[in-house]
Amino acid sequence: MVYPPPESVVALCVWPVSRLLTTTRASGTAAPLESVSPGLDASILISAFIVSVIGGLGSVAGAAIGAVVIALFNTAGVLWAPSWEPAFIYLAMIAVLALRPWGLLGTAER
Repeated sequence: MVYPPPESVVALCVWPVSRLLTTTRASGTAAPLESVSPGLDASILISAFIVSVIGGLGSVAGAAIGAVVIALFNTAGVLWAPSWEPAFIYLAMIAVLALRPWGLLGTAER
């Protein structure tokens, strides 16, 4: 009788367990934090616009950096001034536009 190599036996045991853990974790984190209602998209669209402006329009890497900047400013607002927290992302956009009007990784158009 030919036995499978030990690596494949381990893989056959590890794969279902990893799938089970991933499914369990994903079902817990994928639950919505709020219900769907009219106007829900407004805050998401504004944040996405600010991220793209900070990163530079047309720059994918700039959008990623802009998202990190927005997250840092949002967290700082929650920690230091919770009642002024929504204003912090606008302050980040104003600061970036004052220093680099075309965004962090955008290119200046002439």
